[in-house]
Amino acid sequence: MGNSMSASVLAAAAIEILEDIHERTAEESCRQIDRLTKDLRDFPEAEADQIRQHIRAQPLVSFYGYMRVPPELTDHDMVWMLSYNDPRDVHFKQVQQLLQLDFVWYDHVGRHVMVWGKTRDIITAAMAAIKMWVSDGNSIKRQV
Repeated sequence: MGNSMSASVLAAAAIEILEDIHERTAEESCRQIDRLTKDLRDFPEAEADQIRQHIRAQPLVSFYGYMRVPPELTDHDMVWMLSYNDPRDVHFKQVQQLLQLDFVWYDHVGRHVMVWGKTRDIITAAMAAIKMWVSDGNSIKRQV
C-alpha cells in the first residue's frame, strides 16, 4: 500500500469504525449482497455463484462493515482507489485478496464502501486500511 501504518494509527482507526461492523448469518450476507448488486447481475453467472457459495461455506456467521465516503471524493476517485490501479478490475478483486475479504462493494447512491468477511478482525483491519486511504485523499493507484 505504500505507507506503513503504526499500530497506534491502525488501532485508533479501528476503534472509530467498530460501530459500523455487524455480524450476520452467511445467508443474510448473501441476501444483502444480492439486494445491493441486483442479484450480482454484472457478474458472470459462474462467478456470482462462486461468491455466494464462498460466503455460505463460512461457519455460522459472516461480518459486514461499511463507511461513508467524504463528499470531496468523487465516485470516480472511489472506484479508481478500489480497483487498485487496474481499470479492468471493476469488482475490486485485488482489494478483496489484499485485505482477505469475501466481497467489496461501492454504493454510488449511499456513498458507502461496504465489505464482507469471515471475521470481525478482518473487517476491522480492512475498514481501517480503507479509511486511511480515503482520509489521505489518495487512491492506492497514486501510492503505488
